[in-house]
Order: sequence, then structure tokens, then C-alpha cells
Amino acid sequence: MKTHLSALYLLMGCWTLALIGCQTAQPTALTGRVGEDSMSRITTLYERIMYHPPQRFRKPVLERQDRKLSLLQEECDRLLADMHAWELKATRPDAFAQFETSIQQLRTVSGAADETCLRAAYEQALADWRRLQE
Repeated sequence: MKTHLSALYLLMGCWTLALIGCQTAQPTALTGRVGEDSMSRITTLYERIMYHPPQRFRKPVLERQDRKLSLLQEECDRLLADMHAWELKATRPDAFAQFETSIQQLRTVSGAADETCLRAAYEQALADWRRLQE
């Protein structure tokens, strides 16, 4: 019974990762809500990174954690690439530049895998994004 349940959980996890990997980055227009899709994906990845499962120091768990961090870096790269197109249309260039800097910082920190710095960089990026939405 336990093996069937474990296999089911493994299959569901693989299916979820496959769906995440198959999503394409669609260009988002700058219409008052800059990068809402990207920020929601970044938030989801951040929450998954900060979740500490039991036996979190085992090799498979650490490998999944590393994969989540690299996905966060990729999502930050995708958002930064989209932001270069929006930069010319920005109505508040100072807030836009601050948001761009905080996303670059989040991308850099996610490569270091330091949770304290990652938490601070994410909170700063989220605050700058909310400031940009005002």
C-alpha cells in the first residue's frame, strides 16, 4: 500500500514539474500591472524554496532544492528580458529602475543559495513591485 501511495506521489510530482516546464513565457504588456504573471511564478518558486521538508539534508531533497533555485534564476532572467521592452513605456522610471535592480539582486542571491539573503531580496523585490503598481 505504501509503495502504491509513494508511486502516486512521485507521478504527481513529475506531472507538476512537466507542466511547469512546458509553460511558455508570453510577453506581457505594460498596462498598469507590470509582470504580474512573472511575479506570481517567482512567488510560487520562492515559497517552494523556503519550504523545508522532513529529511531536507538528503541528496534527492537537496537536488530538488537546487533545481528550484535554478528555476527562480531562469524566471528572474525572463522577467528582466521582458522588462527591457517595457522600459521605454514606463510612466515612473525611478520606481521601474528600483524594481529592475531588486529583481537583479534576487537573481544574484538565488545563485548563492543563502536563505537569509534570499528572503531579504525577495521581500525587497515584492515591495518594489507593489510600489510600482501604485
